[in-house]
Amino acid sequence: MCTLMLHAQQDSSSKSPVIKDSFDLLIQYMYRPADTAIATQGLMKEVRDTSGMYYMDIAVGKGDTAKQGRLVFIRMIGYRQDGTLFSTDFAKNKLYSFTIGDADVIRGLQAGVTGMREGGRRHLRVPSKAAYGAKGFGSARIPPNTTIEFDVELIKVER
Repeated sequence: MCTLMLHAQQDSSSKSPVIKDSFDLLIQYMYRPADTAIATQGLMKEVRDTSGMYYMDIAVGKGDTAKQGRLVFIRMIGYRQDGTLFSTDFAKNKLYSFTIGDADVIRGLQAGVTGMREGGRRHLRVPSKAAYGAKGFGSARIPPNTTIEFDVELIKVER
C-alpha cells in the first residue's frame, strides 16, 4: 500500500486546517482516475531505481517528456514519512518550476520528474542521500538523514 494512504488515515486533529485541507486536496486530486485525454492510468506499482529511490506512476501522461535541461512546471506536495508536510502548493494553487539538471533542486525530485510526460502523476520516495542528507533542511522541517516523499503532477514542459 502506498505510504500516503497510510498517512491519510492518521489522526490529523493536531495539524493546522491548511495542512489537513492540503491532504484532502491531495487525496482527491492526485489519486483521481486518469483523464484519458492527457494520461493513462498508472500501474500503481512501486518501482525501485538503481539509486535507491522509489517511484510509483499514478497516471502516465501523454504530453512532452521531462528531460535534462528542460524547464518543468509541477504541482507537488512534500512530506516526511511520519506524515509531516514540509512543502505544498496545492492549497495555494501555485505551480513549482525548475530546470532539470539545475543544482538548486534536490537530486531525488529531479530524478523522479525526469522521464515523466505532461499530464502524468507520480509518487516519489526519496532517500536521504538524494534529498537533504546529514544536514537536513530548515531546522525541524526536515531533520538530518530523513527519507522524504513527494506526490507530483507534471503540468508543462518547456524546451
